[in-house]
Amino acid sequence: MDVKDLGATTEKGLKKDIKLSGSERRRLERFAELYGAELFVACFLAVMATWVLIPIAAFRERKGGSRAISALDALNVNEMGILGDIAVGVLPPLQVIVHADPAKPSYLDDNTMNFSPGRTEFWTGAGAVTKRGEKEIIRFMMRYGGWVPEQSADVDPTNNRIERLVLTAEPPEDQPEQQWGILGWLSQMYSRFFDSETRNDDGITALDMSIEPGMLTTSIPHDYDSKTLPLLRLVDPTTRENPLSRGEASPA
Repeated sequence: MDVKDLGATTEKGLKKDIKLSGSERRRLERFAELYGAELFVACFLAVMATWVLIPIAAFRERKGGSRAISALDALNVNEMGILGDIAVGVLPPLQVIVHADPAKPSYLDDNTMNFSPGRTEFWTGAGAVTKRGEKEIIRFMMRYGGWVPEQSADVDPTNNRIERLVLTAEPPEDQPEQQWGILGWLSQMYSRFFDSETRNDDGITALDMSIEPGMLTTSIPHDYDSKTLPLLRLVDPTTRENPLSRGEASPA
């Protein structure tokens, strides 16, 4: 597998082709032949925080032996599911509720706000989530999923005391006929996670990151099963040899 970067940081950039020169293609095909492996090209579409895995046969031939594929076509033939990528759905909304510490002052006035956090609750449309590992999954989906969280505050008007802060994430479009809301692909979430760890307001701060054992515990195993945090896991039905059940939707 070879890795490319389209360099598209805007939607307009998605009109660019993903290209392989003739020499590059021949080198990669020779390498795959020597190892008896099928050749794929991975490409990162930064503007979408999306990885695509493209079989070499999907590229169209060009003059001089080079090959190219449009970003749109690459999305249509994407086989990231071979690597275990899944789209994750949850019963919306996602909520993190932080209650004020009753032993400390908490207030809101025209100029200032003071809030001391106490206990924290985690909720989805299925109800309260109390298990530690499932709370971490919600934290991860809130930060790196495709829904934009909104914050609100519950204030007691008698004394302007802030009782709790509520962070809510919901699908961008209201679709009452849809039970599940899709947060996005796991590969997108981990790409956003990597970006947050290697970039700040001044730009790129690192080219890689240190991973401690157990750090990525928010990864959802294929045998995941929970009644308190049910998840819908979707795979592309065209993906070959997917670890899940051949592209079927898999609620857990």
